[in-house]
Amino acid sequence: MDTHRFYSDTLFRLASAFRLTGVPATFVYDAEGNLVDYTLGAVSMSDLTLSIKKAHDRSR
Repeated sequence: MDTHRFYSDTLFRLASAFRLTGVPATFVYDAEGNLVDYTLGAVSMSDLTLSIKKAHDRSR
C-alpha cells in the first residue's frame, strides 16, 4: 500500500475549489484516479484503512 499518496488540505484550498462544505472530508482514489470511497466529517482509522485497502485491491 506504499504506492498511494496522501494529501492534506490544511489551508482549505481544495475544499474551496470543489465547494465542499462538509470539512473535514476524506476522498480515496485508486491508482487510475477513480473515486473509491469518501467520508464527510471525521473518519476513523479502521474506516480509513478499509477504504485504502479497497483502493489498493481495485488497482490490481
